[in-house]
Amino acid sequence: MFAIALGLTSGTAHAQQKFSGQTLRVAEFGGSWQQWLLKNIAPRFEQETGAKVEYLPGIPVQFMAQMVSNKGQSPPFDLANLSDDLAPQATQQDLVSTEPNPVLTPNLAKLPPAGQRPGGLGPAVFVSAAGIVYDSDKFAQSGLPEPADWEALTDPKLAGHAAVPTSRSSIARSTPRSII
Repeated sequence: MFAIALGLTSGTAHAQQKFSGQTLRVAEFGGSWQQWLLKNIAPRFEQETGAKVEYLPGIPVQFMAQMVSNKGQSPPFDLANLSDDLAPQATQQDLVSTEPNPVLTPNLAKLPPAGQRPGGLGPAVFVSAAGIVYDSDKFAQSGLPEPADWEALTDPKLAGHAAVPTSRSSIARSTPRSII
């Protein structure tokens, strides 16, 4: 969401520093992810908009608890990542708006239709790609064609030679949703 907002910022907003003096409070994963955002996303966003970025580190279940405890009051943050299991709960408890508001989201029309999410929550933060890493020489030596899909890894000749990382060793995260 943050990267999308940054990508859609117009040159006019940059020149006018339209949001100078405002702070965008982002409830986001902490640790190395937060450090990456601070280094790579926040400076450009601040430069383009004039707004400051304040990160509130945590995890989706904490963000949901804060939303529940602050219902009807000032929200504790402006943007938050919620996991796929919590996002429907937030909607059911009337904690988030399910219809994007063009007044509150001026760049909404610039998003592709999938990002506008009518009737749903904000656009996904993460997009991930998966692939197969292999040694083409080893496949050739074994008389196997290079893999074109995941099914190729089920060939009996690869038994004991193919590995899929566990979720603990994978660097990919589940796809949380951003709430706008």
